[in-house]
Amino acid sequence: MSPLFDLKKLAANSVYLFAGQVLGLALNLATFILMARYLDETALGVFSYGLVVVGFFALLPDFGMKPILVREASRSGEQDGFLDAAFTLKVILSAVAVAGVVIFSVLTLRDTSDRLVFLVLSFTILISSKSNSIRSPLESILNARLESGQVVLSQLLDYGLQLILIVSLILVHASAIAILSAYVFSNLAGMAYLWGVSGRKGIRLRLRMNTVKSIRVVRESLPLFIYLLLVLFLDRFDVFLIRHFGGDAAVGLYSGAYRLVAPMSFLPFAITYSLLPVFSAGGREGETRKYFDFGLKILFWMGVLIALATATVGKELFNLLFGDKFRSVSSIFQMLVISQMAYFTVFFLIDYCNSQNRQIVGLQVVGIGAILSIPLQVALIGRFGLMGAGFAKNIMYAVNLALLAWIVRRHVPETYKPALLKMVSAVFVSMTVLIGVVLAPTPVVLRLVLLLGGSALMMTSKTFREGMLVLKRFVHDNKR
Repeated sequence: MSPLFDLKKLAANSVYLFAGQVLGLALNLATFILMARYLDETALGVFSYGLVVVGFFALLPDFGMKPILVREASRSGEQDGFLDAAFTLKVILSAVAVAGVVIFSVLTLRDTSDRLVFLVLSFTILISSKSNSIRSPLESILNARLESGQVVLSQLLDYGLQLILIVSLILVHASAIAILSAYVFSNLAGMAYLWGVSGRKGIRLRLRMNTVKSIRVVRESLPLFIYLLLVLFLDRFDVFLIRHFGGDAAVGLYSGAYRLVAPMSFLPFAITYSLLPVFSAGGREGETRKYFDFGLKILFWMGVLIALATATVGKELFNLLFGDKFRSVSSIFQMLVISQMAYFTVFFLIDYCNSQNRQIVGLQVVGIGAILSIPLQVALIGRFGLMGAGFAKNIMYAVNLALLAWIVRRHVPETYKPALLKMVSAVFVSMTVLIGVVLAPTPVVLRLVLLLGGSALMMTSKTFREGMLVLKRFVHDNKR
């Protein structure tokens, strides 16, 4: 394995990603909770519906490039013109996507104020880190160099400014569109910082169209683009159904539960994008297998701890944060968090496959999953409403994980398979048990016993001890 990926540097990169994403999550959640309390259900529903629609159009400039860019930057750096071609394509496709949002809003929305909401949200395609905007190539290069701390700092600037602006606007009783504008354009701060840091580090991306390189970018990224399109459809199709059956107010309530869960994706992101350069660069099988096993195990225990805490005390925490207006969806919040256990493992395995030039694996899995999920979501949401959406999420992610594990085990070395099958089985068992805890009228004392017992089990696990040892070494080395 390349000396670049020594344990100290890899640990530092993971710590920066994890710590920064935790702080970013806290800031982002605080912002959304304030918005949810300040806006009425209908306004919040329009905002949430707009985010989903913009998310679909944002996939065009995203085009599934990010893992490919990290992989190529890890292997060849920025010298061969591949990254310039990708950057140029992103700029062109971003402009097309913004125009697409505007046209969609004109054709489908009657209310002028709703169209304005969509227009403002469309600018996230250009400037937001969360939408893999034109910032993404710079972020990918820094991630490949294991300098993710700069990426995290740019995102924290976004979140921090966003929170300050929205708190200020709420205090002066500003309009919903003013608050929405602050939510979007606060991303300019992090974007400016990232470009400045990249310039000082000698990273130069140019608008330069190269037909050969552009075709290669499209060819390499197309399977991931189709995969992401199907994933977003699979994951957010429920919003269209909820809006159909219950209107904007129902979407607003559901978004309160979903938006508290969605940022949890930082966990698999922090782990996977720290390990992705290692998997991409290759090395001896025994060394990469250790990273593979560690990634699976640490994400499993993170998922268990979060899902267990949510299943036992999540309802009280949710009600405290959002208030009585969202009390009816507290159980749905718990169900959505439990589904993340399968999602974490799926995220990790898909990006591992991407690092091995097997982008088609994700496409196969999500294609089958999308076909199966449509009738499932229509039936469950039509019959059980918002709770049906929570059940559908768990079933869909579990099915995707089962399909993915079955496909991946045919492509990995024999020594990888025991950890893979063990962790997938553990995810299924844990999800089943925790869904039972949520649905059953479990006494508070028993829920607390489950929480304390699960936490103790995690902290005594070998994986947790190894992770703490790496963290301890990292802190000690940086003190020196």
